[in-house]
Amino acid sequence: MALAQFAGGATGLFSQKLTISNPSLGIWLEVQYNPEEVRESGSLNWNYHQIAGMSQPLVTFGCGDLRRKSFEVLMDAHASPHPKGHIADELQLIRYLRIPYGKDSKPVVILPTYSGGGGGLFTASLGVSGPRMQPLPAAQSSYIGGVPPVVKLAYGGLVEKAILLNYEFREVFHGTTQASGGKPTRAYVTLEFGILDDYERLFVDYRSHQPGSGGLGFGGAGGAIGIR
Repeated sequence: MALAQFAGGATGLFSQKLTISNPSLGIWLEVQYNPEEVRESGSLNWNYHQIAGMSQPLVTFGCGDLRRKSFEVLMDAHASPHPKGHIADELQLIRYLRIPYGKDSKPVVILPTYSGGGGGLFTASLGVSGPRMQPLPAAQSSYIGGVPPVVKLAYGGLVEKAILLNYEFREVFHGTTQASGGKPTRAYVTLEFGILDDYERLFVDYRSHQPGSGGLGFGGAGGAIGIR
């Protein structure tokens, strides 16, 4: 298991903060605070064949597995300044990473929205403090099935294509800022991603869903196996 340490902060046009993005699907989230550590693990699948009289099994290679990266981030509307006074939209965007997107690049379901007032949706803009993100999906796909998003996971000088494997929210406070309207205001978010090292050849996706090959949400499309 490898361990990567972080240094926080952002400098210039390209943020040093961890970002999760797929511009083709309108997904872009920059975390408020970098995780203190990122854990990486990997495994291999070997086959063992019992042969009578041998001192050990005959061993053949089965298949590699995805590298896994996991980390915990703090989302906190109590930081000053925070553009919305709540973290409801950030949590919703992460929930959408497990929803299939149809061929028309829209999610097959629209998740329930948080009730109550509170600050408006905060879209990405350079030079503004606090977490930055794209608007949440507003329209449901006309298709009943699809593929969950492949995202670009960018941190520490790396940009890797990944799929969400697991997530967990531990919401700590609700309605504890003036602008929150009763919505979540602080949460610890644990995310685990599978890294697609051979995305271009060994992942089946809609061509319109490809997250691109550039850094931090910009650049041309990749060449994954496409469903037209």
